[in-house]
Amino acid sequence: MRKWKRQFALEWNHIFRNPWLMGLPALYGVLYTWFLSAVSPLNNFFIEAYSFHALVHTLTLGIVMLLGILAVRRDIRRPAYEWSTGLPLSYGMRITAKFAAAMAYLTLFSLLAAGLFAAFSYGRGIESAINISHGVYFFLSYEISYVVTLALAMLLAVCLPNRVVYLIGFCAWMFGTFFMQLFIVERYNLYVLRTFHLSELFVEGTRGYELWGYGTDIDELIRSGLFVLAFAALLLTAAVTILNLLRPTKHGARLWFTAGLSVLLASAAFAPYGLLWHDRYSSYNAKINDETILDIVKLWDERTEMFEVANYDLVLEKAGNDVLFGTARLEIPVSALIPQGKEEITLTLNRLFSVSEVKANGDPVSFTRQGDLLSLPWSDALEQRESVGLEIRYSGKVAEDNGKGLYHAFVQRDNVLLPRDFVWYPFPGMRHVYAKEDWSNTLQLASMYKEMPFPAAEYRLTVKGFDSKLYTSLPELEPQGNNDKPHGADFKMQVFQGFGKDGISLFGGPFVEVSVPSLPSRIITTPSSRALAEHVLQEWSGYYRYFASWVAEFEPRIQQVGYFVTKQMMNERTENGMYSIFASHGGDNGYAGLLMTEMLLGTRKGSFHIENTRKDIRLPLRSLMWYVYYREAEGLSHKDIENGMADFRMLGALFHPDSNEDPDNLGGRMAEAAGKAIDAGKISQVKEILNYFYAQGMEIPLEDPDGPVQASPIPYEAWEREWERVMGQ
Repeated sequence: MRKWKRQFALEWNHIFRNPWLMGLPALYGVLYTWFLSAVSPLNNFFIEAYSFHALVHTLTLGIVMLLGILAVRRDIRRPAYEWSTGLPLSYGMRITAKFAAAMAYLTLFSLLAAGLFAAFSYGRGIESAINISHGVYFFLSYEISYVVTLALAMLLAVCLPNRVVYLIGFCAWMFGTFFMQLFIVERYNLYVLRTFHLSELFVEGTRGYELWGYGTDIDELIRSGLFVLAFAALLLTAAVTILNLLRPTKHGARLWFTAGLSVLLASAAFAPYGLLWHDRYSSYNAKINDETILDIVKLWDERTEMFEVANYDLVLEKAGNDVLFGTARLEIPVSALIPQGKEEITLTLNRLFSVSEVKANGDPVSFTRQGDLLSLPWSDALEQRESVGLEIRYSGKVAEDNGKGLYHAFVQRDNVLLPRDFVWYPFPGMRHVYAKEDWSNTLQLASMYKEMPFPAAEYRLTVKGFDSKLYTSLPELEPQGNNDKPHGADFKMQVFQGFGKDGISLFGGPFVEVSVPSLPSRIITTPSSRALAEHVLQEWSGYYRYFASWVAEFEPRIQQVGYFVTKQMMNERTENGMYSIFASHGGDNGYAGLLMTEMLLGTRKGSFHIENTRKDIRLPLRSLMWYVYYREAEGLSHKDIENGMADFRMLGALFHPDSNEDPDNLGGRMAEAAGKAIDAGKISQVKEILNYFYAQGMEIPLEDPDGPVQASPIPYEAWEREWERVMGQ
């Protein structure tokens, strides 16, 4: 051990007394500090820091590659130092001492990455526990990348004594990072190979996001990290073995035993990682090969069969191993089942869940499953009642990979994503959960391509055993008797209850709630997006005060907003008074105006069905509400608005109409008439007209052609009549 320490001290001095090498960590720290200090308060701090690491950390691997090659070529593979092979110091000691000294130097970069992030993040008011968690993740990612890259560089230097090793080292650096990322992993969806990526932080997927990021990949990161460390040990062992073969040795048996053992350890370390991806690919390929899952083209021709449900009583409990146990009680009017004209009752429940028991009116009944369908026999005895009470017990572990390094849904520790379209509770009728893209051989949730209806019912949802507070679109009942419990103790059980017509989704993670007294809504987001949420709420509250001052029958349509910065593929939507924004990057994209539009006017998802503005002017009317705002509250003239001084996303139906849908430019004529009236001091009359149509409904929902009509079109003639009535007085 004394010999090794002296060799380590020698290698330490070679590195830490080199001013050029010592200047690199200082330069890194200066650049990192400058970058973090320049991050806008409205941007997500974690995402911005990760983007810096994804590039700069990959560049530092070039330093690692060069350092590893130089460490070996300085004496071991240098002809002028052949005499050193006669020293009483084994190659194993020399290689490990060089490796340890180089890692001690490279750890400076890791410490700067973690320490500066934690310091700046704490300065932005983010909790220390969260800062430490993210800082540890950056530190370990740096260290693991440095370990395997350094071991590879030293092996290359041992195998290639010629100077061509510098070129080969450069190629290995490029291939193991940028080339592998762009041309192997992403192009061919071979995400199983990302464990061989030299940079742990330059990997496509969810890890670069604060929400549902690396926390959802903890199991994979642990297994991958163990394999990478074992593989690095294999590379170092290979280097020592090659060097020992260059000179006679009496320890040949021990040499080959050590080499073989390192191969076995690396193989054994890869087994858990390989099994993880084997399970993922098996589940994914089973769905791809399932003929009951339709292609997206055929999906559009399929109708969603659905019958009425009066009440849902759902209980969802999470066990310690992240397995979910669910109990669903459905009260179904018999009148809703008889018109089905079938010999069985069909329900839909995601195939990941196994059903253990089904009861009808308290009596156990048989059932069959095919894919996502659950079929129950229909009996004449059920017709004698006014309603049928079904009780379904099911369980399963949810962590479904979509084949691209992302997830359809998951429940992992305190991270929960159970979207309604995943059908995590029984759906009345038959619906398609998944859809295939035959041309790309990929699978997605069917809702990504086609909106599907949900039954309107009274819901009661009880969740138990979850590690974090959960959020959904239903109102949460106040916990009883929890006043003396510590913060977070009531998260183990939450009860939500209310009327829902858009299905139920469940979200859990490192969320914070942000609200202001002047606005009857709140934003649920992550700590790094708190400043943006506060900014949006302040701007949104200004809009709210203005419209609430004169819109007569204003009833806010959304009570809470989920602002989720994540890579998970989800559509923005309104669900029972909760509007969810899924963004792949931070920053303000005019969210206050978007949210005010949803709160005041509701959705416009069905606007593509409006083919003639003369028959339906709801789009121009929605824009006129904002036109009046910009004229009165912002003090803009009609010419100012035409010149682009207002947000044209709110005014597109007035100033940029579709010539096919509005060939007569009715939207422009309505704006011009309203503008002239406002200039003449008749803004109160314009508001009276808009209130008249607002009471009729300006929402444009996406309606099922075969379903009930939810909103009525407003023809242009109605506008002319009301305008003449009010302005002619």
